[in-house]
Amino acid sequence: MPRYDAIVVGAGPAGSTTAYRLARAGARVCLIDRARFPRDKPCGGGLTLRAVRELPFSVEPVVEDRVDTLELGLRYRRRWSRRADEPLVLMTQRRRLDAFLAEQASAAGAEFREGSKVTGVDPAGSVTLDGGRLAVSLLPHSLAQSYARLEPYGFMVVILLLATGVLGTLMLPLLRAGEYAIRLLLQLG
Repeated sequence: MPRYDAIVVGAGPAGSTTAYRLARAGARVCLIDRARFPRDKPCGGGLTLRAVRELPFSVEPVVEDRVDTLELGLRYRRRWSRRADEPLVLMTQRRRLDAFLAEQASAAGAEFREGSKVTGVDPAGSVTLDGGRLAVSLLPHSLAQSYARLEPYGFMVVILLLATGVLGTLMLPLLRAGEYAIRLLLQLG
């Protein structure tokens, strides 16, 4: 059974960026998504500069346009517009953005398993996929502390990250409450 320091479920912006950061910190990471990439998602494709500044790398390769003007109108008559000094939003297609972010995570060292559906999560630290099982290793406290600040959890910790957005609530029944005493479960997105 393959073992990882962290398993990240969901390769959208939150999951792929988390996998990237963990892999760059030296962790053995598996990034899992049930879809094959590139995949379509219902999304307007706008990236605020605040979000872009949080990313550890540039998204310029997938930026298709920049919005720097805000325009308001009332009943097709009066209009008001204001141009900003810098872009308000960078425009992209979600299918291009998600594929790019997953590629960045892979390039940083994360293993990307696309087209893999998580069907179960074992509190002992393994994830069941439609194609087998993966395990999360126990991390030395010093490594866990360096990228997750996990001091209250003693000397070892298992990290499983659900970055499945709104669908994360569908994963929660797979987890048995109260069995994560020395494990960290984060839901992102």
